[in-house]
Amino acid sequence: MKSYRQPKRKYLIDIRIITGLNLTIDQKKIKKNCKLLDIDMSYSPSKISTRNNISILTVGSDYNNHIQFEVKHNLDINELNKVDEKIIPDNIKSIITRAYNLIHPKTLFELDLYDNIEYL
Repeated sequence: MKSYRQPKRKYLIDIRIITGLNLTIDQKKIKKNCKLLDIDMSYSPSKISTRNNISILTVGSDYNNHIQFEVKHNLDINELNKVDEKIIPDNIKSIITRAYNLIHPKTLFELDLYDNIEYL
């Protein structure tokens, strides 16, 4: 008996903003992406979801109108901060940065362990 593989489904984007950051604005594509990645948007208009080495940031003004950012591991945060605020407002940049940090494990030095050390 011959086995058949499921065809690989692809995350849908509309615009590549910079390396490591893609934007989807088409509502049909966003719905397909949410279904593909099993992202449930019924309880919240905004959500960060992580999958392996990417984060998906879905931001909405209500439950039906969203934009979606695909944040990849190779995003350069310095380049993100250079993007004009008219394209990506600073409050969205900070959420994108948070989504980026979720897919990058912190080193021991970045965890501020020294603040919790009790000296004898």
